[in-house]
Amino acid sequence: MIEAGELKRKRSEEESGEYAPTATVLLAIPMLVSYPPDHPLHVPGLRVSLKALRRCTGLTDHNDSVKRVKGDGWVGHGEAMTPELEIRAWTALAEVGMMVLATRCSRWGEDDQSAWEWTTGVEQDIDTALRKGLGLATSLPSLRSFKEPLTLLSARAATPKRALKILSTMLSSNTTPPTKYTYEAYLALADLHLRPASKSNSGQGRLNPNLGAGLHVLEQMRTRAQQAGDIAVAQLTMVAILRTRIVHGTDSGVSETMEKLEVSLNQVEETLGIAFPVQSDTATTESYNLQQPNSSPRQNPTQNTPQTPKSSSTLQKSSEEDSDDASIPAHIHHLRAHVLFLGVALYTHLGDAQSAAQRLGKVHNILDTGYLDFPDEACFCGRSSGEVRGQNKDMPTVDVLGATSQTHLNCPCASSFLLPIPLASNDSLLIKSTHPRVVFELAFLISSIARRDVVGRKPRRLIFAMEGLRAGAEVGVEVAFPVWATLEDVKETELRLAEIRADLMCELVAAAIRTSSAGSFIHTSSSAGLTGLRMGISARDKYIISASKSPSTPPPDSPAPKPDQKVLSACTYSLAPLAHILTSPTLPIVRAKQELKMALDLSSKSQDNYLRALGVAMSAAKYMHTAESHAGVMLGTVKALAAGMGAIENKKGESPSKEAREDGKSKEVTKKGSFGNAVLGLWVGLRLYELHKRAGDAEQAKKQDLKNRRLVKAVAAIEIMIKEKMTI
Repeated sequence: MIEAGELKRKRSEEESGEYAPTATVLLAIPMLVSYPPDHPLHVPGLRVSLKALRRCTGLTDHNDSVKRVKGDGWVGHGEAMTPELEIRAWTALAEVGMMVLATRCSRWGEDDQSAWEWTTGVEQDIDTALRKGLGLATSLPSLRSFKEPLTLLSARAATPKRALKILSTMLSSNTTPPTKYTYEAYLALADLHLRPASKSNSGQGRLNPNLGAGLHVLEQMRTRAQQAGDIAVAQLTMVAILRTRIVHGTDSGVSETMEKLEVSLNQVEETLGIAFPVQSDTATTESYNLQQPNSSPRQNPTQNTPQTPKSSSTLQKSSEEDSDDASIPAHIHHLRAHVLFLGVALYTHLGDAQSAAQRLGKVHNILDTGYLDFPDEACFCGRSSGEVRGQNKDMPTVDVLGATSQTHLNCPCASSFLLPIPLASNDSLLIKSTHPRVVFELAFLISSIARRDVVGRKPRRLIFAMEGLRAGAEVGVEVAFPVWATLEDVKETELRLAEIRADLMCELVAAAIRTSSAGSFIHTSSSAGLTGLRMGISARDKYIISASKSPSTPPPDSPAPKPDQKVLSACTYSLAPLAHILTSPTLPIVRAKQELKMALDLSSKSQDNYLRALGVAMSAAKYMHTAESHAGVMLGTVKALAAGMGAIENKKGESPSKEAREDGKSKEVTKKGSFGNAVLGLWVGLRLYELHKRAGDAEQAKKQDLKNRRLVKAVAAIEIMIKEKMTI
């Protein structure tokens, strides 16, 4: 007979050993329920994580902690935690609490306030967790390694003034060799100094009063990294210093500052191994010659010239360096890309199109070869398929807890944009780099802005803008984020992408404008345009009053209005040709020619064919009465430039016939804009007609008169179109 109790299943020792302690499971829950901030389960995951950590640490919703008993740790539900597990729990509670606060602030006003009642008391939880964690790290020598990360968390949770004091004390009291937390403290302290006081004052035009303090902190970080042998950290610091100087120094307008920025850029490029072909110093070409700019940013500007033995050896050396790019660490490619972006922006601001095109070609090479992929060794959650160097083996993993049977589960760090910077101690400093999607679309924008030449049927400036918008639309609006990101990171990235797309749209609307971002460029260029318009209207009124049938110089007793000196002084670097052009009408003919020659040299250097055409046209007007043959050559150059402005490519099979081009009866050709800049073309045509009449060439004058009539119709059609749009 079977007695009672004999049928009960006896639990074996192996079965009882499969279950992990409750505290360990509670501590692992935040990683198991982590979702990206744009995922629908992101907020529920944070809620579960906060509740699990509160239960693990013994805190309730009212911030009441369980009484401490004799032993090594806190007693929760009959199980004791070791000091190491306890300090990990306090650290995790502080981190999750900060994410909850950031998420609540980002969603504040979007949801009902009752939906966030579960976050009540999270501020007190963060303070308690940091205080308890720092107390354990200070009292127990075995937990001293947790003191630095907890101090950094305290600085993040504190006010800016309090954070400055915490970070400064941490760096001044640290006499041991620097660790990754030491470098994080330097970067956090520099960020506090360089951060704008408010979003309304975040413009680059205002000088940050703490700029010197921020640069001093970065210099200290570079010196300490060099002394410790952390070359990669020193390179990172040099890039951070360069970016800070360029962002806060380009609007100064001081030539010495620009020279220092260029020297700093060249030093960083040399440190990172960014080499460019040696350029031979050639004299500036004649300003009235038509020069086609480089067709591609990847094309070497010196390849069309005969190679000397020295230049050929340089090119061979650069090709060998490019072949070894695959063996270069990933962080070098990321630093190179950021430096090249800064270089393109700086040289575009300075009006040096050739130097900007060289760096733009390097950027395209890095992006096309896929060197900006983030390595898998940045995994920190333990879910990656392979063994990674930076994984913490003490933390419970999915395999230990037996959570899932899905073999295709990807590591949540795969979509992360954390960049590991190697240290001499075989550790890595994880840096939150620019989001890959931002870099992808920024490459199109900076390629469009750097291409100042908009002449031709396929101007690369418009092509890059159109392709950038098309590529962004094809990829979609959704952007991947890692699990550690917050809604604040999502909104910041989306705002950057929106600004980039707005700039690309503005490049399509106004290809002659360098950029659409708010700053001194828009104000200065519009002021210069207004000054030129006033001078032109004044001269036109004098022609009307004097009943002059042909343009002539104003009478000497009525001098032309002089431009404002403030506007002229503000036209620097890429706007410098405007200052010389606006000054020339008020000067004698000899000095006016000199000013126009300087304007042509600067516009040719920056490959701005709009300003080049204006300068050549004004120079040709000066030679109309002194050197007619020279004026004819210059007018021919202006005519060629005007024909390429705004020209639209004809589709296959739609090219107009020779008769249609000559008789001027094809309205479709006129609608398609085959005349280019019709207004400038008409101005040139009238002067060419006058030169043919002077030379007694009646046949050429008749042909030119027919062309001028077609241009008059084109200009009239443009005026009608503008009036219709204005009425709408």
